[in-house]
Amino acid sequence: MRRSSTRSHTLNQPWTVLALAASMAVIPLLAGCDNTTGKADKKVLGGIKQVPPAASVEDGTKNIAALDALTKEPEASTARKALAKTALAGAELDNARLILREVQDQEMLISRKVYEMEQIAAQLVQTKVLIDAASRRNPAVALPAPVQGETVVSDALKNRAAGAREGETWVKADAPGGSLATVSAVKQQISTLEGKISQIKGNIETLTKQREQSLLDAAKAHAESEATKGDDSVKAYIKGADLRKQGALLGIQIEAAQASLIPLTQDLAAAKKHEEHVSEAAASFDSAGQTYTDEYAKIKAQIDKMNTAAKAMMEGEKDSLKSKAIELNALMASAADTRANAMNLTKSAIAHFGDAVTESEKVKTENKREVQAGSPDDKLIKELNAAHEASSLRIRQAEATASLAATQSAYALLLSRKDRVMKTAAEVAAPLSLTVPEELTDTKNEELLKEARTSANEAYKSADDALENVVTGATSPPSTRTSAKIARAVVNAGWSQLAAAAGDTETAKSRLSAAQGYQREAAEEPNGVLLPAYLSVITELSVAAPKPPEPKPVEPKPVPPEQPADPGTTPAPTPAATPE
Repeated sequence: MRRSSTRSHTLNQPWTVLALAASMAVIPLLAGCDNTTGKADKKVLGGIKQVPPAASVEDGTKNIAALDALTKEPEASTARKALAKTALAGAELDNARLILREVQDQEMLISRKVYEMEQIAAQLVQTKVLIDAASRRNPAVALPAPVQGETVVSDALKNRAAGAREGETWVKADAPGGSLATVSAVKQQISTLEGKISQIKGNIETLTKQREQSLLDAAKAHAESEATKGDDSVKAYIKGADLRKQGALLGIQIEAAQASLIPLTQDLAAAKKHEEHVSEAAASFDSAGQTYTDEYAKIKAQIDKMNTAAKAMMEGEKDSLKSKAIELNALMASAADTRANAMNLTKSAIAHFGDAVTESEKVKTENKREVQAGSPDDKLIKELNAAHEASSLRIRQAEATASLAATQSAYALLLSRKDRVMKTAAEVAAPLSLTVPEELTDTKNEELLKEARTSANEAYKSADDALENVVTGATSPPSTRTSAKIARAVVNAGWSQLAAAAGDTETAKSRLSAAQGYQREAAEEPNGVLLPAYLSVITELSVAAPKPPEPKPVEPKPVPPEQPADPGTTPAPTPAATPE
């Protein structure tokens, strides 16, 4: 599903908010500076303000070029370089996300194509099972040894029909083509999937309302900032910036929840199709059992038709594994360049976030100077240091790295599904005297799958390590540490899904357990950081966040009586508090 242009505007907010919030803290320090550095800083700040939110990849590319030029301003101060790097990294990450929308659209088509191939492969497996079962009606063929207690072929077929409708597994896992669920088992699966889909849709509705309220409150704060001056204006602006950031984060959570609906919806469709096929198979066994004695000639004709159908499903020019594989390979080749472009932008954003962290650390070092406690300079320096707190940038860098991991993980899932289809085709081909088409013998698929899983694992580990540094960092504010724990829960949940898809159940369990642990820790820290509603879905754990502590009442301070001005003295100038 393509996101709206409004959503793309919210994605651009985090880096612009950070840049502008920090700029308001530092402008008073530079007020009136017309030296080379002051002019360069004004140029950088003005350039950042002029970069609009990108509604398209083309706009995003222009923004990146403009911001990249600002990062190379030679005379700019360290603070402005940090802002420029942050803005550039954010613009790159935003543009990567815009490109990823195209990738997601392409991968949706790929997923549908793979799904179509999975259905054909399942039909081939079922056709083989039906052919094997029908062949037992041949009076010249003795019953196989595993069919214990059955001496008549017609009785065996009736038992197969009953087995298709009850129990958990109809055909055992060691049978050719693998195991098949019964009608009753697949109905239970359908009920479970429908419940999960309903829960996620409810979470999306809740997140959407929260996001709309955040954006509404942000607009009010912005209006308050415009209507006031001095520190009140700054505080209102920063409040609005934080609310817009919260709205952007909620938007990302909505996207993640919507993305989680895709595999569930596909699984639901597959389960319903499976129910239909097994029911049809059971009905065919009923019919075969009743007419065995005098109908074998007709059954043999049906076997021949099924063999012909199997050949068409494997090698036909239309709606076959061969034709679908040709279409699939073309789609995957088309998506490869787009995905690579998005990943390269994400990697560049990760690097520039790292540069911004380095520059932000330098800002704190450069601001270590003796000032009077409580003075305007002291306040401004503290605001500047807070605006350039590196832990917040490290979280953004980790989020970008996690995005890279998720992209590789989604790619690995498609490759894995394609791999299973190819293996299924190979398994049924020989017994049915079929030839596997060349298009289904992609020797590079396994290598690409291994590479994608390795890259995703490395990216998830890198993101988790970076977030651990934030959680254990001495300078990280409490709310930032809580945010890092929430991010670790999301990262480890994704890591768990990657491991589960690869069949590594031990790692999947340990990562899921870690995600649940971080979720519990974050829920126990009442510092105003909200847990995303979808978190309990991906971690499979429901944890209620505690209520934030009640604010302490503020006692009014006594107002000192006005003192007459000392003749001959000049009132000290009031330092600038708002940007021009």
